[in-house]
Amino acid sequence: MKRILVISILGLAILAGIAEAGTKKTKVKKIKEKDVIKSVNPTTPERQLKMGLMYLNGEQVKKNYRKAKKWFFKSAMSGNVAAMENLGQLYQDGRGGWNYKKLFKTLKESAEKGNAEAMTNLGYLYRGGFGPKYEDNSEAVKWFTKAAEAGQASGMYYMGWMTYNGYGLPQNYNEAMNWYSKAAEMDYAEAQYALALIFMGSPAAERDYVEAYKWLDLAEKNGKDVFEDKYMLKRKLAASETENMESKR
Repeated sequence: MKRILVISILGLAILAGIAEAGTKKTKVKKIKEKDVIKSVNPTTPERQLKMGLMYLNGEQVKKNYRKAKKWFFKSAMSGNVAAMENLGQLYQDGRGGWNYKKLFKTLKESAEKGNAEAMTNLGYLYRGGFGPKYEDNSEAVKWFTKAAEAGQASGMYYMGWMTYNGYGLPQNYNEAMNWYSKAAEMDYAEAQYALALIFMGSPAAERDYVEAYKWLDLAEKNGKDVFEDKYMLKRKLAASETENMESKR
């Protein structure tokens, strides 16, 4: 009996030791901020954008809007459209403070020398009134047009946006669809997303959930977060299919 009791106690001790070992958290080795920056090597506009996004989202480094703006600014100064858009979003979210006058001056000089990416960004600044004293939609259209004519998908997208909303030129849905389609065919995710929204319900085109889903899928493949849109559209597709089946009875 004593032998059985000793064995039981030993067994419980072993199990307790295993359980304790299982509950011990493995220490995650922290990577120093300077090592993260070194690994990214932010010497190009694309890598500077990546560094900004890492600070914006707190990925491998502590979330820091000031540092995010710093890297977005560096990237945007070289004409990176995505960096410009992130700067604009931070400003709209009340996290401003970037030197947009300096950015405006640099991009204007670059655009006038023929930099197509800088043309889109300059148009963006004119549209938002970032740099010039007031919004100037006519100047925005001018530079978006130049960017589009130079083959920039971003310029085509913004021409679609301006035309769709009637900013700086008469509202024209057919023309807007034409610009959006050109940019979408170049795998510009924002244009693909815009087309999806239009086919989901807009005076610019007849409602077509299947076509909308196609463009959502493509936008997602090109980096756009469309999870919620897809979820809602699947429900609409299912409801539409049910209605069709009932009408055929």
